[in-house]
Amino acid sequence: MSDPVRPRATEFTAPAFPGGSGELEGAMVAASLHFPQTLAADPVTWFCAPGGSMGRGYFDLSIAGDAAHSFAAAMTGKGDVVVAINPPGVGDSTPPADGFALTPARMGEAVYNCMPVWSENISGECARRYGRRAPARSIAVGHSMGGGLMLLTQGRHACFDALVLMGANAEGLEWALTESERRYVGDAPGAHANIAALARDRFGAPFPLFTLPEGANVFGPTPVQAAAAISTHQAPMAAALAVLVMIPQVLAPEAARVTAPICLVFGDRDIGVAPAQTVAAFKSALDLTLLTLPDTGHMHFAFSSAPTLFARLWAWSRSALNQTASAP
Repeated sequence: MSDPVRPRATEFTAPAFPGGSGELEGAMVAASLHFPQTLAADPVTWFCAPGGSMGRGYFDLSIAGDAAHSFAAAMTGKGDVVVAINPPGVGDSTPPADGFALTPARMGEAVYNCMPVWSENISGECARRYGRRAPARSIAVGHSMGGGLMLLTQGRHACFDALVLMGANAEGLEWALTESERRYVGDAPGAHANIAALARDRFGAPFPLFTLPEGANVFGPTPVQAAAAISTHQAPMAAALAVLVMIPQVLAPEAARVTAPICLVFGDRDIGVAPAQTVAAFKSALDLTLLTLPDTGHMHFAFSSAPTLFARLWAWSRSALNQTASAP
């Protein structure tokens, strides 16, 4: 892959629940739309959700001025469109009137609700910039907690043609659970029904600004310059979603329903269970690819393996989407 050119993003905000009122009133989803200089012959739109405590700028990461760590630059450099979002309450995405009412299921609904608005905006921009139609196919990308959001969205709404989960799966982080949270391991209905209370008990607020103690290294060793760059994209975290994705097997029903091709990405110094243990949950996927990156921690874009990851994801996307086109 050639050196990426940094894209110039178009900022856009859409209502999470059009026409909604009451406890969800006012929720908005902010997005950065990254367009290529030249649209590919058969382009794809990548819809990206960041992990916990991260804003959408993570997908346009620059380390000491080096755009080689930018997912958005890499994919627009290939002629694709990238849409990086902040879920409601994260960064400049406005929270609803009642933050705890924004359960993970409703967050997935918000992503689904925004798809037609984003698609209309992309169509207009493609017509204006290139005199062409917008990409016909889309891929969801989620890092860590954002992977849980995209898995939940795809499992319930099937609105993407393929799915990339980076450091995310249905197995959770059992070692990080409290005793009250541990009661819901494998109990998806119970976890969803009680998630607001669990989030309130753990964090006290629906969108806390979560910071690790100085010297903490739970995400794997991160290069010093990269850690500084990542810190500039820190944002409040959706507490309910954070708790849900840590509880093992509560996203198993959604994982089992996904029929689209899936690419699972892990660093060899990632967190959670061994990558091979995450595969079984995706029982219905048309294709399942597992990538493990060498010398890489949980914040995958921060490491020297990022350009290789981007190249492999772009190649995988074409192969996977060709399979969906030929599937009966």
